[in-house]
Amino acid sequence: MKITVEIAEELLARMREVARCEGTTLRALIEEALRTTLAQREREHDALYQWPDLSVDGEGLAPGLEEGSWEVLRHRIYAGQGGDSLGEAVRRRRLAHALQQRGKFQLRVDLSELRRLREEG
Repeated sequence: MKITVEIAEELLARMREVARCEGTTLRALIEEALRTTLAQREREHDALYQWPDLSVDGEGLAPGLEEGSWEVLRHRIYAGQGGDSLGEAVRRRRLAHALQQRGKFQLRVDLSELRRLREEG
């Protein structure tokens, strides 16, 4: 892209001398200088930026969630909306894992199968 820019004569003379000594073009030298200057300004801007404090009042996670599993968190989110109880959700997950280990890939299991698995330990 072509653009016309007024540059101080002394600066232009120095740029031409550097370009001649380095065996490059005035255009290449100007582009390099612009890229270097812009990169430096971006680094300075990034270094000056401070994230705003987005914290809220409170004392961290609710009791029971610090070391909680996904089931605990899901139960807290959906409590009272017709879902399984926390204990039932955990039991269902353990049962599904046990069935997978035995090569049975069933989504629904009757209670007698659950009792049998509990007795086997």
